Amino acid sequence: MQAASRGILIVSSIFASLVSFAAPSTYVATRAAAVKQATLVLAELEPIARENPSHYPDKSTQQKIGQLMAGLKDLHALSVFAKLAAAVQSGLAEHQSYDSVFEHAEWLAIERVASIPGEEARFELENVLKPTLGADGHPAELFSELLAKQRALKPR
Repeated sequence: MQAASRGILIVSSIFASLVSFAAPSTYVATRAAAVKQATLVLAELEPIARENPSHYPDKSTQQKIGQLMAGLKDLHALSVFAKLAAAVQSGLAEHQSYDSVFEHAEWLAIERVASIPGEEARFELENVLKPTLGADGHPAELFSELLAKQRALKPR
């Protein structure tokens, strides 16, 4: 099931980028730009993951991840990035040090989506990210907490 979800996430992201070449729509172009930006950051994250020696990124590695992701500001780029970061994780114990970097980045992106006030961010968090990345267990609890905090934010 987890592999199927990852496959769906990857295919949907690739489809969005391919469609951008076929239609000049502003909506599609905006989404395609978000996919491109998220993919570029994901590619830059890979060497950091390869060098991570522990089962969880230390403070230095967390800072590198945060600096790398600082350029992701758009709601849709953050959402796409979170889904792609989840999709590349293997879930195998022998890859835990590698996966932990992507997992940390995934949750950093989700938390940033939750820090954006307004209905669009709430919708993205509740109806796009939560069903695929936080359907049950501890992630579901985290999403509930993040949604409560996001709803309390005052619009800018």
